[in-house]
Amino acid sequence: MKHRIRWTLLVLSVLVPLLTVTESSAQDTEIMIAYEARKKSGTAAGILGLLPVVGHVYAGNTVKGLLPATLTVGGVIVVAASQPILDAEGSPGGQALGLLMAAAGTLWSTVSAVGAAKEFNRDLLERLGTERVTMGMSYHPHRGVGLSFSVPIRVRLFTCRGGWGGSEAES
Repeated sequence: MKHRIRWTLLVLSVLVPLLTVTESSAQDTEIMIAYEARKKSGTAAGILGLLPVVGHVYAGNTVKGLLPATLTVGGVIVVAASQPILDAEGSPGGQALGLLMAAAGTLWSTVSAVGAAKEFNRDLLERLGTERVTMGMSYHPHRGVGLSFSVPIRVRLFTCRGGWGGSEAES
């Protein structure tokens, strides 16, 4: 009798997860298809980030790209309005500063656009509902049957939206 119960529990511990995996696998497949259709490419955002604000528009966070764009455009204006790179005494003029500003703004914009695309993709997965409670069963010859639950918990204390430091608490 004792062996029959063990075998029954063993068979149940194998079959129950298989039945639930089939249902959740179909659901996961639908979620991943929707995710793949909507996700943003970090590479494309980085390449588009070479142009002021364009990478951030692609990644869905235009406001975050305004500050690096201001630095880039300001650098171009400084270059256009200043003296040649070396003045009469051989010291660097305003163009060097403008070139540095434009290069820093472009680099900042590129890196920030890649981060904005990753943030968009992470938020997309959360909106699609990939996090859910799962249940599993296992059988160990010496310990018996085990039942496990997996509950995903994500805590985000502060989120900065918009790029100018306006953080808001999420619960």
